[in-house]
Amino acid sequence: MDIGNKEKELQEHPVLALLFYMPAIPITAIMIIPLSIIFIPIIYLFKKHEVKIMRFSLYLQNACGLAGWLVIEEWLISQIPLPFFSNISINWIDFLIALVIALIIFYAHIKRMVEENLCKTYGNDWKSLL
Repeated sequence: MDIGNKEKELQEHPVLALLFYMPAIPITAIMIIPLSIIFIPIIYLFKKHEVKIMRFSLYLQNACGLAGWLVIEEWLISQIPLPFFSNISINWIDFLIALVIALIIFYAHIKRMVEENLCKTYGNDWKSLL
């Protein structure tokens, strides 16, 4: 394992894939519907900034997928019948905190997914459209 390449190390780590990336896929897929409803009219109104708006929505979608899974994990832990874990309550601030944590910790993964989606949508020269 190459210690100098942390991004590749995190990407190929099977435990992280099982705990975070794989369960976040359905949540990310579900997030396509509400984010499309929100951002397609915005893209239509601001056609000049289409790639920037799409890039922002993809970052939001992938971060929400990982944050949603972090909140679900917190809820699952709260179901453990131990005194310390049973006092956990989940509300909207927890989701916002999880969103920030997901953006910070998994930024390289989210960035790679966003760039992959933008390449599929706009071609390899999508950066020139910014």
